Amino acid sequence: MIDKKIVILTTMRDFSGGPHDEIQKAFLNSIEINNYKNFKVYINIFNEQNIIKNLNDKNYIIFLKNNKDDFENGIDYKYSWSKVFINFLEYIDKNELKNQILIWSTADVIFEPYFFELIVNIFNKQPYSCATSLPHKIYTNLEDFKRNKSFKYEWLDGGLDVIIFDGVVFDLYFDNILNDFKNYLNINYGYFEHFLTAIGKKYFKNLINLWPYTKISKILNQPTDPNVMKSTPQWVSKSMEFNKISFYNFLNDNKIYYDELYYWSYYKIDGFKNKMYFIVKNIFAIIKVFVKSKFPIFFILLKKIKTRFLIKSNE
Repeated sequence: MIDKKIVILTTMRDFSGGPHDEIQKAFLNSIEINNYKNFKVYINIFNEQNIIKNLNDKNYIIFLKNNKDDFENGIDYKYSWSKVFINFLEYIDKNELKNQILIWSTADVIFEPYFFELIVNIFNKQPYSCATSLPHKIYTNLEDFKRNKSFKYEWLDGGLDVIIFDGVVFDLYFDNILNDFKNYLNINYGYFEHFLTAIGKKYFKNLINLWPYTKISKILNQPTDPNVMKSTPQWVSKSMEFNKISFYNFLNDNKIYYDELYYWSYYKIDGFKNKMYFIVKNIFAIIKVFVKSKFPIFFILLKKIKTRFLIKSNE
């Protein structure tokens, strides 16, 4: 087995005493207890508070600080996943990439203890690959995760929080990939996981779904202010629109069809036995994904009917 370094690229929220502090610590703990120990974590810091203060004792972490003025054309943002990749690629020695596996991850997921060893083995057998594990297991809080209760499955259309890349492809197409991150910027919230799957489709030989072998769990970050989720902040709405345009420009410029990414979650399962097991376990979710993509008007009408029913029941 080729001994590759696992490199995790992420950013974090403030460490402010809220419930997401423990979620972020659980994320790092799941990395620390992995039985494969050749790893580094690159944490990009924008304007978040107390990250270095809380994590400075962890020698596997490299902190990359951002200057908001780095973005061109006066684009305003709180954080940027594009910058997470740009900063790393401009920081790293390009020649190291061929011996690395890059994992983009949000800081609210939990990896299984054998996760790193598994992906090293799979990428040694299937080089030039990009991978994830879909659907994710979504838990409302950390306690539910510990007790393995009250989780649901979430697919690409609901959000994707971990994507894995063979670094050798970043080495081969270094300038092209770096320019894609710079030319199709993503800021704040929305669409970045879809953009990364499109990067996978453009440059990588295989798109692999690891679901039969390992599951990715996500803990929903709990807002400190319970009113924060009652309405969508304006900066989120603006960034969603900005990122949508950037994403679809990338698809159009590279002649990539969104459906090719959408069905990655189940048509890239290895082996007939695994594929059948996956379909049986997720048959209703798969049907929902298919119907939602082919007949979106059905779900729009269903949502309107549900909303009217709720309004009448509360009158």
